[in-house]
Amino acid sequence: MPPSSVKVGRVGWQIAVPWPATQAARVALLALVYLAAARLSLSLAIPPGYATPVWPPSGLAVAAVLLLGKRIWPGIWAGAFAANLSVEASIFSAVVIACGNTIEALVAGALAGRWVAGGGRFRRTEHVFGFFAIAALSACIAATLALVGAGRRPGAASLRANAGLPCEQAAAVGRARRPSARPVGGSRAGVC
Repeated sequence: MPPSSVKVGRVGWQIAVPWPATQAARVALLALVYLAAARLSLSLAIPPGYATPVWPPSGLAVAAVLLLGKRIWPGIWAGAFAANLSVEASIFSAVVIACGNTIEALVAGALAGRWVAGGGRFRRTEHVFGFFAIAALSACIAATLALVGAGRRPGAASLRANAGLPCEQAAAVGRARRPSARPVGGSRAGVC
């Protein structure tokens, strides 16, 4: 029977959809759900709106990799890219961060699938703690890749260059992260 035909099943009418179409639908749905979760998380953002205390889309991405397989990665990337563009980041920053988020989910999913939840279930307490350890370590991947990939040092200059923040806001965020930091115009004049 050709993939586009209609057949009657025991439950009712069923339409046989070719596999690439269902995969594309899954990827698009994941991208939309990732973007929605990101927008919800960004509503909890610390002013000026670029850092959030929690980021559920990463957990969503890991769950998608565990349940749907690694071929779902374009949905993670597209959702992360759209989320980062929505916070007025540069296109380069959005691409780098989206790549970091995607690699983070793929690594966490691969490690969890291999060493923790082989059959998709957490059968022992050690599995749960192992999953927490994998999640914590893989969370560093996106942040490190975004920082290293941008080729910038952390701090006010990085925020200004990557997020497009005005100098005053970037300096304020940098001082909030490191209260003992020197003023931007101090011994490093011209950083901002």
